[in-house]
Amino acid sequence: HVGARTDGSLRSDEQPRERRPMWDATPIDLPLESYVDVWHGRRAVQWIDEYAFDRPFFLFVGFPGPHDPWDAPREAVDPYRKVDVPLPGSTRPPDPHRGVYGAFLRAFQGLSNSDTLTDDRIREARRAYYGDVGIIDSAIGDILDALARRGKLDDTWVVYTTDHGEMMGEHGLMSKMVFYAPAVRIPLIVRPPGGCSARVVAQRVEQFDLSATCNEIAGARPVPGSEARSLLPVIRGEAAPPTRPASVSENWGFALFETDRHKLVVWEDDLEPVSLFDLDEDPLEDRELIDDPAHARTVEELMELHVRPFFERPPARPHRSAFDRR
Repeated sequence: HVGARTDGSLRSDEQPRERRPMWDATPIDLPLESYVDVWHGRRAVQWIDEYAFDRPFFLFVGFPGPHDPWDAPREAVDPYRKVDVPLPGSTRPPDPHRGVYGAFLRAFQGLSNSDTLTDDRIREARRAYYGDVGIIDSAIGDILDALARRGKLDDTWVVYTTDHGEMMGEHGLMSKMVFYAPAVRIPLIVRPPGGCSARVVAQRVEQFDLSATCNEIAGARPVPGSEARSLLPVIRGEAAPPTRPASVSENWGFALFETDRHKLVVWEDDLEPVSLFDLDEDPLEDRELIDDPAHARTVEELMELHVRPFFERPPARPHRSAFDRR
């Protein structure tokens, strides 16, 4: 739960990171085998080894990391001590904004402790991030080994994805919840039963397509009226990925509409356009275009094609956004 002051900063009673900076990467004082992600992987392996039923199963394994605090054990981080850890593509901070979106961005600069986020601190946080990714990679290998040991790998679908990305110093920000690419673009890896040749599908899909995919795998009927599209034909090489003219992300009362070229953010309550990037000309999202008259026509086209049709049904939020100034 995050509260915001009128200047956009997060209230100290709801921001414990004022005591521990978001970039802090102090290793946790635990042996590797006691770390939470190792425990989750071990429990998943145990569940597979002990599964005693002759019927299909669904196993969801939710690893807490990589996630702040960046506290992977030393044993996991040490292999990266002598590795040349790359810095972000851009550490340029977000351009100043007026109004509610300005409050939103200032809040997350405060949350990220952006004023103390040096290159060295970014590198240390990234080392801890890599260490935690390595832990999860090893755990997934153990899970696949357990499936093979039980003779189930050749008839089990394996899907790996995440619920959000991580800024990890890009634009001087940590955490998630903003609309830059590192926060909203996430991995999706699918291994069908028996495996397949590796390939990359570059077209845009959305996470709720996984629900339609799992429905079809299970032989369930599609959800009436759902825009989710099963990815099975794509995975089997039978069809091209579903064409989506724009993907949508929502958070804190804002909505992002991303096309192949543009990213437009609007404030949902009155559909005010508050941010625009041209990804062809500015892939690092360094140049804010929302107040540039030369791009007014682009904003209006995106509003007409994507934003207004999407919000023909008003957003359903049980609580007002912390950045709502009404």
